[in-house]
Amino acid sequence: MGKGFAQDTVEVKNRLTDSVMERFCVLKSDKMTRQGPYRALFRRRVLVAAGNYKNDKKTGIWRFYETDGHLVEKYNYDTQSLLVEASLDRNREIGFAFDAKIIKTDTVTRPIKIGGSYYGFIPYLNIFRTPFDTFQVLTQDFEATVELL
Repeated sequence: MGKGFAQDTVEVKNRLTDSVMERFCVLKSDKMTRQGPYRALFRRRVLVAAGNYKNDKKTGIWRFYETDGHLVEKYNYDTQSLLVEASLDRNREIGFAFDAKIIKTDTVTRPIKIGGSYYGFIPYLNIFRTPFDTFQVLTQDFEATVELL
């Protein structure tokens, strides 16, 4: 990072969830324009997303990780291509259902969410609300199904 670049930006910290903090730079002249390195950390220690911004656009290769630090995706925003995708064995809590009958001649692939199975779904988790107050409830006894159409 050159001196001019560092002098033209300021670092911002933002809480995405109770557990995930993001750190990125914005232009001093325009605080809404992201510019430079981006990092999202789970519990302030474990990297869950890393990449770069240029003029508020994701650029180059971004890496996405599970909360245990295991790489689950590498995505190139310049070529819009998925470079690495971890197998489903890593996350048994995510499943897929089909609303049509599948026959032998069909080709079935799982849906891809850029950002992986953790970071990629944070925007959905932020709008999800339980239909009841979970205070003093053992939430590990519940299972939620989120249908994305």
